[in-house]
Amino acid sequence: MFFGSVWAFLEPLGAQYGIDGRTVGLIVSANLALQVLGAMTATVFEARIDYRFAIVAIGVVAVASSVMLAGSPGLTVFWVAALIMGFILLFIVPYQIRLAITADETRTAVLLVPAAQLFGLAIGPVAASLLIDGKDFRPVPEFAAWRSARSRHRC
Repeated sequence: MFFGSVWAFLEPLGAQYGIDGRTVGLIVSANLALQVLGAMTATVFEARIDYRFAIVAIGVVAVASSVMLAGSPGLTVFWVAALIMGFILLFIVPYQIRLAITADETRTAVLLVPAAQLFGLAIGPVAASLLIDGKDFRPVPEFAAWRSARSRHRC
């Protein structure tokens, strides 16, 4: 929900902070590249980093990047926060899979990890849209920070 809510409203959020749509489009493209880099990095480090530590650390990073976006950032901070979000989106997947394997010795629950992530990505914008008042999109990253903190708390 964290990533989906911010991703869906990135352009109007950027516009609220004076960032034009073309720049936000470039940020989205760069974000996709960082997602691939995040997945590749996780592939290298997954066996070396305990999944509990990784999930908590990624949760902290997610909250921090959401707070950065909620604080009326300038262009550079907006770029950095959005790229961090892209990196951690796919970086966390192997650790979520490890958590599912640890929780369910039959390993059948692990098949639900990608579906659960996509479900969260899909309902995040719906939930965040309920908080938008007029043209003020700041509640979106605030909601994302809250969702990240709640998810981290469950681990």
